[in-house]
Amino acid sequence: MVTTKRCAYGTCKNDSRYPERWERNSRGDSVEFYHFPGEKRQKERRQRWIVACHRGDSFVCTKDSYVCSLHFVGEQGPTKEYPNPVSAISSREKIKRLNRKRKSSHERENQKEQSKKICDEKRAARTLLMLGKADTARGKSTKELEAAETLQALFDDVKENIIDRHIEKELADVPADVDEISTQNEKSTNTDTETNECSTQAYSSDVLMRQMFMEKVLDPENINHYTGMTKECFDLIFEHVEEKSQRINMWKGAKKTKTGKMDKKYLQRRKELSKLMSKEQFVLTLVRLRRSPSIIMLADIFGVCPRSVSQIFITWTKFLSKELRFLLPFPTTAVLNEVTQPKAFKKFENLRAIIDCTEFYIEKPSKPSCQRSTYSQYKSANTFKLLISMSPTCHINFISKLYSGSISDKQIVSKSGFLQKLQSGDKVMADKGFNIQDILALHETVLIAPPIMRKGCVSAKATTATRRVATSRVHIERMIRLLKLFTILKGSIPLTLKPYIDDIVTVCACLVNLQPSVIKSDET
Repeated sequence: MVTTKRCAYGTCKNDSRYPERWERNSRGDSVEFYHFPGEKRQKERRQRWIVACHRGDSFVCTKDSYVCSLHFVGEQGPTKEYPNPVSAISSREKIKRLNRKRKSSHERENQKEQSKKICDEKRAARTLLMLGKADTARGKSTKELEAAETLQALFDDVKENIIDRHIEKELADVPADVDEISTQNEKSTNTDTETNECSTQAYSSDVLMRQMFMEKVLDPENINHYTGMTKECFDLIFEHVEEKSQRINMWKGAKKTKTGKMDKKYLQRRKELSKLMSKEQFVLTLVRLRRSPSIIMLADIFGVCPRSVSQIFITWTKFLSKELRFLLPFPTTAVLNEVTQPKAFKKFENLRAIIDCTEFYIEKPSKPSCQRSTYSQYKSANTFKLLISMSPTCHINFISKLYSGSISDKQIVSKSGFLQKLQSGDKVMADKGFNIQDILALHETVLIAPPIMRKGCVSAKATTATRRVATSRVHIERMIRLLKLFTILKGSIPLTLKPYIDDIVTVCACLVNLQPSVIKSDET
């Protein structure tokens, strides 16, 4: 019986039963089908093939799974130099470019062709961005679509500027007269080689892409959109962390391996990470938090591999969550009484904190027990939940770690460590759903909440009290909205971010405090 062979790579439709429909390579060769590496002896390589095929979590690799020869560098199947297929999220242009590079690695094109090559080198990245944009369109909001379109426009603008810079450089290097041409021809071969090497390094497409992106993001008109802070705040925060960032230890992954096995790969990544300066790593982290572009897109922009982008993001998020804690002060009542408070809070004496809980959607866990613990009756979905507190000056003063969505408001107040921040005589404002009078009484503090209305027994005094509390509590809801403007917290948070989500939310809360006050001028 003849085995039917179908290519499991991306959207490839090559099937051994229909050779007349095969998509062939540029030479017109017949397509060959290759088994996935064995699960026992070549588990790591097998996983690389699965990831490269990009078929999603629902894909199950079996003994009848194949990849056709078109998806390898050279389009003739795996080789010693390139044993794995090219990632399916890359375009065919990337495969063709790698083949072209192998065929003519020692040939030199003239300067006009070099500028065209730069355009080709960025075409794959542009395709990746368009794919990310299409994914966004399937499940994101209008605001996120606008952010994706803005990133697309920025990416195109950066690419055009790179080509323009190369052309200007080429024109500037043209000799002015015949004498200069003859002088240049008399230079030694060594000098020409050194000049070409310097020119190649100085105008590397990756370096230019990175430089242009940094210029665009750090422009005073754009920086708030991409990082969530003004240029002045950015400079002050980076100045605060710059010295310590020079001694930062890069995150090496959640799983540790035996010494010696990863030496070569680790050294290679360290060499790659050394390409990026501290400010570039800082910007990468902020853009990922604020606009949440894909890891692959950031890898293309900054000229590093996707794994290095993840390593930088996780390292800097952990680093910033500790270094920026000073932006979440919890002032005492005495300090608050010395400053001017908004009108909404002046009527509440000794008010120290306004609290509320908020939830973030997450991917549905695979284990039934985890599904139960993270299921929120309020949201009818799997969520993470946290407690957020704001001072009467309208700044976040406390943010708890994230708990499973099934936890009650009372439990999260008790477990989060918020009560330990309070002093005797303090008052806390909350919604009527917070039944925490008893645990606040143990700390000699008072709860301010709307009175419970009974049907047919609504007094004028109770109505006035409810209106005052509601008018004041609206500001904590505004702070929560500002926090959720960070796109990385929108949609369903992937479970792969679970070990780092507390640090991510903390950094976002710190950056919210750097933004203009939610209180309007006529409300102060």
